[in-house]
Amino acid sequence: MGNDDGCTYYSVDEDSKTITVRTVMADEKVISEVKTRVDEVVPDEYKNGKNYSVDVAGPEGSLDCNLTLISDSFDTADFQQIAEDLGGKIKELDLGIGYFNIAFQTDDYTIKALSAIDDLSLQDVAETSITLFD
Repeated sequence: MGNDDGCTYYSVDEDSKTITVRTVMADEKVISEVKTRVDEVVPDEYKNGKNYSVDVAGPEGSLDCNLTLISDSFDTADFQQIAEDLGGKIKELDLGIGYFNIAFQTDDYTIKALSAIDDLSLQDVAETSITLFD
């Protein structure tokens, strides 16, 4: 429910009375840099709404990246092609993005499709899956 940039999550083993670092989230500087670099490759035609966003979180080297793209051209778009094109450009930046998701909206409220790939750093962008909505 809040900003977890730079946070560390621990696991507690009650039996052995030990605390182990489970996850160290990327700090704000890393998150900001990744968001800026991803935003630079998104065409302006996909930023046509107040809810356009680039959200990044997670451990450095295994970041989650969620895009919300907004364009009236999404009524007749080839979502797979757009997802692969953007995914390929972002993958070339080598930003340490694992899970990568795109929400395609025609306005600030109407979603047309979702794309997702589990690990952009390791998978071919053609493995992106698309879910369509009417």
